[in-house]
Parts: sequence; C-alpha cells; structure tokens
Amino acid sequence: MLSEEIGALEMYVRDGTDFPPHNLTVWPLARGAGLFYEGIAEQDVLAVLADASLRFQPDPDRIILSGASMGGIGTFRMGALYPDLWSVAVPIIGYARPVVEPLLTNYENLEILQLNGALDPLIPIDRAQGTTDLLDTLGLRYQAWMLDKRGHEAGGYAYDCVYRDLPNRVRVVNPARVRYTVDPAMTVIDPETGLELVHDRAYWVSGIVVADQAMHGTVDASSLALEQRGVDQVLRTDERYEGDDDGRDLCGPNPAITTGDTWRYRAIGWIVKDDAPRENALEVTLTNLAAATFDMARAGLGGGVAARLRVNTDTDAAIVLTGLEPGQAVTLGGATVTADADGSASLAVPAGILTLDIAGA
Repeated sequence: MLSEEIGALEMYVRDGTDFPPHNLTVWPLARGAGLFYEGIAEQDVLAVLADASLRFQPDPDRIILSGASMGGIGTFRMGALYPDLWSVAVPIIGYARPVVEPLLTNYENLEILQLNGALDPLIPIDRAQGTTDLLDTLGLRYQAWMLDKRGHEAGGYAYDCVYRDLPNRVRVVNPARVRYTVDPAMTVIDPETGLELVHDRAYWVSGIVVADQAMHGTVDASSLALEQRGVDQVLRTDERYEGDDDGRDLCGPNPAITTGDTWRYRAIGWIVKDDAPRENALEVTLTNLAAATFDMARAGLGGGVAARLRVNTDTDAAIVLTGLEPGQAVTLGGATVTADADGSASLAVPAGILTLDIAGA
C-alpha cells in the first residue's frame, strides 16, 4: 500500500555540462501497510537516496529532506534517525509524533524549517505548535511558520522564498558536538525479508549499543579540537505578521506577493563561539550505553596527536577509538592499550567519571 502523501529528497546536481547546477527531486514510495515511515517505508527512503546518488552523483552536502502531511511527519522521523545525511529538514504540515520527540536532540546539527496551517483539520494547531514548543525548549535551531488562513496545504506563493533558499544550505559533516539518542524499539531485524534497520551512528560516532534495551540510550560528545564548539548565545524570535498593502512572503517584504496571508513566525538562531581556544580533548557522556566508537580523525584528534578523552558513563561500556596512528598508546588508569595496524584501540571503561590519556605517536 502506498502512503497517501509522500516525502521528497531534493538533490543539488552537477551533471558535467556547461549548464548551471540544478535540483533533482526524488519521491520514495514509502511502501508498507503502516504509516509514518516505519519499517519498509524507512528502508525505501534510504534505498532511493542510495540509488539516486549512484545514478546522478549529487553534491552529498546539499541533500534536502522534506515532505508534506504524512511526509512532513516522516521528515521529523527520518531527520532524527539519520541527521548526518541532510543539509536541512523541511517538514510541511507535519509534526513530531510522541515516539519521535525524545529523539529531537539528534537535530543538534540539522536545522528544521516547519510550515503549518492554523486551520488544518488533520493536524490541529495545538499538535503542530506543541512540536515547535519542544524545539524551542530544547534550544535547537529552527524556523516555524503558522499560517492563520491555511489548512492542509503544502504550498503557495508566500512559501516560495523558503524553498528557493534551500539549495544554499550545506550539510554539517564533522560537527564539534554530536548528540544522538537511540530508541531500541525502532530497530528492525527481520531474517525472513532481510530488512535490517539499526540506528547506531551519526557523524563521527558509530557502533552505539544500548545497555538496557527497554530504555533509550544517548551519547553526547564534544570535540574541543574543532572550530566553533558550543553556542555563545541563543537568539529567539516570536512575532506576528498581520498583513499590509505592500506585499510580503514568509521571508520578508515582497511587493509581488499579495496573498493576504497572516502568520506567526518563531525561530531560534545560534551565535556560535568561533574564537574559543582549542584543546586536544574529547568530552563524552554516555547514558545507558554498552558501547560506542569514536572516529578521532573526524573529531580533529587524528594524526598521532597527544589527546585526552574525558568520559562520564552510567554503565560499564566498551569504547573503541579509530583514526589513531598504529602503535599509539591509550592509557586508562594503569592499563595501556596500543592501537592496532588499522589505528583502532578498544577499551573496557567502568561506570563513573574517568580520563583516558592518548600519547602522541
């Protein structure tokens, strides 16, 4: 069964000709008897992304996740599960379902542009604004427009400026901070069909294993070696546009747009620290995790540099460090582990707050 409304992936493509780069839109079928991009429908999005990427070779840093109605709900879900694949998430007339709400902190490095209609009979205004309220409480980067006179509508002239700017947004590849929460209940492993959906990685963190499978598990890791670590100031906006005779779209004054729309606009922007002194250190908090792997090279701590890893974990955990130099020594207490020929070192870390010292190669 096909979903009634499906999400879209926008890709920024260079085709080797003299023509300017252009956008390609691909539409996953979102198969399955259920809704909300779960199970085979989730796999469809990943399969379409892989196939279109192979065929058209788009810029991997300019792939937009979007969808309307059920596709908007699916956008919130797919963005939370795979935040490092997209340059921006644009849920249109959607919201974050309760099962997705605990995963919204996974949007640490992925901005959300949320559009809804106040007269929507399928997604009530309180449900859509509830998601916006949660994004605001979490301090995540977002922009949200609630159009007073719109219902379950996926577009309009007033929206166009939002879409037009999307190809200019660039994916974050190696962020200074990675926050990723795993819900084990979302894992799907079906030997009969071969379907395997495991959510255990984002950016330079991988191999995430939840300890108590009845609960969520979370990693919060910050590299002090990368630029722009941390937020210096959170800028909040909450304003109304009541209409005027001069014309306006969702982005600002525009004499060509006189739709008569009015709306509430809410947003959070960040002023990011860009002059903080760097340190060859990684700070990690693990909550209900039995294992996690950190790519030290992508975290800015490769190349054989001496570094320090500070860990706060509430369970015993296996920590793997990759991207080291072969033979590089990692010390925990009085025990030393040497990186193997692949530059990987594995350590058993007891619950508590502790420090791993990484010697220079």
